[in-house]
Amino acid sequence: MDFAKKEVAGNRHVADLRTIYTTILAGHRPDDSSSAKPLPADELLRLLPSANSDPVGLPETGELEQALAGAIRELSRAVDGPQADGLALEALIKAQRLISRIGDDSNLTLDPDLDTYYLQDIVVTKLPAWLIQLSELRALSKATAPGHIASGGRTARVLALKELLLASADGIQGNLAAAYRGNTDGSVRETLDQKFSAAISATRSLLNHLSDRQVPGPSGGVDQVAGVMFDGAIRNVISAWAGTQSELDSLLQRRIDGLLAKLRVNLAVIGALGATSILIALLTHRHIVGSLKRFEAVANAVRETKDYGLRVDLRSRDEIGRLAEAFNDMLSELFRAHAREATEQAELARVTRLTTMGAMTASIAHEVNQPLAAIVANSSAALRWLANKEPDLNEASAALKRIVRDGHRASEVIASVRAMFKKDRSERTSLAVNDLVHEALLLTQAQLHNHGIVVQTELREGLPEILADRVQLQQVLINLIINSAEAMASVTERERLLLVKTDTDDAGAVRIAVTDSGTGIDPDELERIFEPFVTTKSSGMGLGLAICRSIVESHGGRLWVVSSNAHGATFHMTAPGRVGST
Repeated sequence: MDFAKKEVAGNRHVADLRTIYTTILAGHRPDDSSSAKPLPADELLRLLPSANSDPVGLPETGELEQALAGAIRELSRAVDGPQADGLALEALIKAQRLISRIGDDSNLTLDPDLDTYYLQDIVVTKLPAWLIQLSELRALSKATAPGHIASGGRTARVLALKELLLASADGIQGNLAAAYRGNTDGSVRETLDQKFSAAISATRSLLNHLSDRQVPGPSGGVDQVAGVMFDGAIRNVISAWAGTQSELDSLLQRRIDGLLAKLRVNLAVIGALGATSILIALLTHRHIVGSLKRFEAVANAVRETKDYGLRVDLRSRDEIGRLAEAFNDMLSELFRAHAREATEQAELARVTRLTTMGAMTASIAHEVNQPLAAIVANSSAALRWLANKEPDLNEASAALKRIVRDGHRASEVIASVRAMFKKDRSERTSLAVNDLVHEALLLTQAQLHNHGIVVQTELREGLPEILADRVQLQQVLINLIINSAEAMASVTERERLLLVKTDTDDAGAVRIAVTDSGTGIDPDELERIFEPFVTTKSSGMGLGLAICRSIVESHGGRLWVVSSNAHGATFHMTAPGRVGST
């Protein structure tokens, strides 16, 4: 549409330049009449594109407009004669150049339609050239002063102009024929055929008349018949030019109107589609979004109340209805699953209580087993001392004292285990770690001796005391020492060495390390051995290390094991040291 509008504007400027053509041709007639009136130069200059209130906006026409304006001013000051003839022809040629530039820059020469393409070629190219040829031929046909132009040269130019005029007429007829073919409704032929027939006929008649006489005329000027024929031919050409421009403008406007009509149709279609989309959206919102909000309300209610007995009340046979049915089925299944889960949780709680009781029983049995074994061993020793021919009362008394001590230790173990399950910290006191190690080694001395184990200690002096339950930590150390002794029972090719070290770590906690030279622990089992009922011994219950870790962690410490590079393993135990207790 903008393309066509630019063509219309360009055609309007060409019409203004046609007026300049007409004025120049009418205001200066190179015949023998009296001098013509001065040309209205100011009025003509106002017709230039740059002076128009609605210019095409063509930046390349400024220089051509200035050249034409200068020619018009100079022509307006000239008097009739050979000089005026030349100035008029020069002004027409400059006007033709400006028309050609406007045609290029306003898309006229790029018109895509067949009818308007050939019409614009006639308007922009053919008709301005035709008028220039007629004007030059009229000037040459005028009787001139002697010596103005050689008679032979003037005659040759006249002959050339005749051929050019005939060629222009033929070219215009060819363009008109093409334009008629492109115009389906026949309006172009109806409007222009008569005008161009008159212009071509007048031009051919003029050329025939000039061919029948000598140039110049017998009186030294253009004969009156030729002058009248020149005026008639020019008027007919200008009339054809005006008619062609009017028809071109009509065709361009018709094209713009057609584009506007298509635009309105497109806008109407888009509007209809938009209205349909809005209607569909409203129906969708009413049918789908409303139903989904009901889904959302039920889902939120189920989430907040955990009431899986709620249902979505939607009864329809479409996709929403099937979705509601599936959602209700899901809620029913969740209701049944929730009921099963409640039953299973109750059963799990019962099993957990039984397991806890079993673990407590096994823990007590495991911890009490050691002092009971010591009691049995000391009882057997006391009986042997008393069964001698001469009973050794001192040894028997010592054994009985150990029995009493082990009995008290068993009682303390039971109390300690019970306190551990109750998370009771009332029995914790400040303890020296090195003393705790000595006590544990003393209590396990017999078992270590029976296994042929060499004991070494590296106990650091000045360690901070720890706040702990003596019996519980003592049981941890005894468990670690006995486990190490049992791990070295099968070792025969190297020394059975038990090393107990005490130190502090980087955080200031007290650390106890128990290292043996036994068979070691599989790296994959380093963490699993602390789990309940996991053991590497054929006769073990798998509770000792689990209980030991629980005791250490209840004291704020850690218990872990590291497999040695050569032989055996090292158990590390830490406990927070009391500040200022060294």
